[in-house]
Amino acid sequence: MAKESVTELRPPYLTYATFRNLITGFRDGVLPARIDRSVMPGKAGGVQTYLLSALKFFGLIDESGIPTNDFKTLIDKDDEQKRKAEWKRIVERSYDFIFKSGL
Repeated sequence: MAKESVTELRPPYLTYATFRNLITGFRDGVLPARIDRSVMPGKAGGVQTYLLSALKFFGLIDESGIPTNDFKTLIDKDDEQKRKAEWKRIVERSYDFIFKSGL
């Protein structure tokens, strides 16, 4: 009997600084059409895996590595307050299982 492949998004397991530096790098440069390991050449393989997983968890890239509109909106924000508001929306959506639990 063949096993079904199930992809489960899990919360990111990396430091915020590492994740923020990746996002900031895209804000300062050009957002590639596809985000994969090739856009993170200075990062260790494990860190690349965690970064890609975090981007998927937050809905910033799709399963193919294509940046979503949320990602484009997040890095296009010139105003720090707007960027914070966008992050708040993304985090609350991604961690809705915590926010809706009544903690």
